[in-house]
Amino acid sequence: QQHQQQQLQQQQQQQRSQQHPQSQPTPFASTSGERRCLIEHRCNQLQALLGFQFDSVRNQIEHVQALWESFLTRHPERLDAALWDLWDQLLRTQRDWNIRVWKPITGDLNGYTDDPLEEVCLYFLIWGELGNLRFCPELGCFLFAAAQAFCRKARAAPQEAGGTESFSQAQSEGTFLQEIVKPIFAVMLSETFEPCDPPRFKFGRAPAPANSCNYDDWNELFWDPSRLRGALVARGSSRTKRRFLKRCVEPAEVWRGLPDVDWAASLRGHKSHRELHSLLPIIIGCYRIFLLQSLAFSVMLLWAATRPRWGNSLQQAAIGLIAPAWMVVYEIGYQALTPSLAWSNRAIGFIKLLFFYLLPVASYALIVAVEWNVLRVPDLNLVAVRLNSEGQWR
Repeated sequence: QQHQQQQLQQQQQQQRSQQHPQSQPTPFASTSGERRCLIEHRCNQLQALLGFQFDSVRNQIEHVQALWESFLTRHPERLDAALWDLWDQLLRTQRDWNIRVWKPITGDLNGYTDDPLEEVCLYFLIWGELGNLRFCPELGCFLFAAAQAFCRKARAAPQEAGGTESFSQAQSEGTFLQEIVKPIFAVMLSETFEPCDPPRFKFGRAPAPANSCNYDDWNELFWDPSRLRGALVARGSSRTKRRFLKRCVEPAEVWRGLPDVDWAASLRGHKSHRELHSLLPIIIGCYRIFLLQSLAFSVMLLWAATRPRWGNSLQQAAIGLIAPAWMVVYEIGYQALTPSLAWSNRAIGFIKLLFFYLLPVASYALIVAVEWNVLRVPDLNLVAVRLNSEGQWR
């Protein structure tokens, strides 16, 4: 039985090596105490490298151990399989975000790892100190990707060439909270609250203005690589070097430069959807329903007024004007409610409106001109084809 178990473990390691080409077997921890020591070692390393709070680290050690033990119930006596399963499920969204956003920005995919336990611990250590920033999960993905690249650089190259600052230099407790989390949250809070104790809503009993940013707007900023690349700016730099992500030569420099980001200038003015307290957002959001209702009502109204003929050709053609009328309302309203829409997308929207959605207007004008004899259209003599069907010519 021991020999069979050893063969099974070897087969599992070979399968993981095929699925994760860069992976190595996780250090074997057969007991709960050994797993606890392994988790503590990883978390303490990350705390020293990134400056997490000691109490938060202790909480997340308990958290990671509880999750690992829970996944062991799915994979009895298969410690590595349980850990890889936890890593795979926990960071599935993160890997998709890396492909969609992080790679276009930095060229680094941050793909498979050789230490799943470290990335699980890193994820929960960051998550544990984000507080209200958890309402922006895409921001959490950005911070995790930057920290992941920084940790890999610290392991691969502890000392930069030329004797400059070490990537593995220890950080004091609370550095992550004080230099990254608090500055970001202070900007988000000041958007609608006065910075006092306790914070006071700026606008009294009135609702927030339509252009005030909230968590959804900032979250959408961090899933758009083109907007994110131009949004983050550094403090005290010249105009040519102000774009923070453009001046980061390698992905590991993103994390180290986050304390220098001017978050007030980076996060303001990125409203994704203008929140008007009126019927316009409902009309724009449900315009297809209103279009079909208007079309059905017009058809029935025409039938009720002119039955049994369904009206003349001009009246029938006029029903086709309902669709372009609603598309004009939709396109203008959508662009008015979406201030973050790129100019290229705005131009494409208007081009579709002019050359596609307004075609029924041109065809209606042509019918009106023909009916009113404005255009002298000659009679068309169509070729008649006689068919002999069932003994009759038709």
